[in-house]
Amino acid sequence: MPNFRRNGVLMAKHGIYDLRQHLEDVVWPVLRKWNVFERTDFTARGENTREELAAFLEDLERQATKFEEMRDRSLARERAKAEARAS
Repeated sequence: MPNFRRNGVLMAKHGIYDLRQHLEDVVWPVLRKWNVFERTDFTARGENTREELAAFLEDLERQATKFEEMRDRSLARERAKAEARAS
C-alpha cells in the first residue's frame, strides 16, 4: 500500500484505528476465544510461549498508552495553535 506508514499514523492520530483498538477489538477477543490464558494443557514449551506472549502484550499495552499520551499532547498543541490563529 503506498504511503502505508503515513496513512497509518494519520488514522491513529485521528482515532480511526490505532494500536489500542487493535488490541481490544482484534487481539484480545481472539485470545479469549481460544482460552489462551485459561488453558492448563500446555506443555512446558507451550507454557513458555504463553509467558512470552503475555510479555509481548504487556509491551504493546505500554506502547498503546505512550502513543495515546503523545497523540493527546499533539492534538492539544494543534488546538492551541488554531485558537491562537483565530484570535
